[in-house]
Amino acid sequence: MKNKNKSQALLEFVILIPLLIFFFIGIWQFASIFITKIKLAILEREIMMYINSDIDEEEKVDEFIKSYAEIAGLKYNNLKVEFKGGFGQALKGNIITNLFNKFISIRVIITYKEKLLPPFSLLAGKENIVLTTDLHTAHGGSFNLTAENLIEKIVNIFNQQ
Repeated sequence: MKNKNKSQALLEFVILIPLLIFFFIGIWQFASIFITKIKLAILEREIMMYINSDIDEEEKVDEFIKSYAEIAGLKYNNLKVEFKGGFGQALKGNIITNLFNKFISIRVIITYKEKLLPPFSLLAGKENIVLTTDLHTAHGGSFNLTAENLIEKIVNIFNQQ
């Protein structure tokens, strides 16, 4: 009778071990995806702060993205960053937009390919999962508009038309 109980316990153990291993690999995979998503959100906000800083080095944004992605532990080759303008660019020529032309909406879209662990890539039928973040902000520095500056801008607008 005791041998039967030992055999049953051994069989249950043998059956449950692969399930437990798969369960822990799943926890590892979802934790990895979640951490990568957090890193992307941090990168996105850092890009926005860099763009909105008073430093006029927008041409160096790609260099900044590459260095910050490396610091955050993201692979730059798997990263795709897009910038799209918002309503400020669509209203070009409008009096209000011309007065506040430095303040336009900017949308940063980051796409990142996260590699799946082998069991999940077999289940999903693909090797990567694509994570996307999307952030909107207004671009511009400190707002400094005096009455003299306002009159000059209005005169320039009417001279252009």
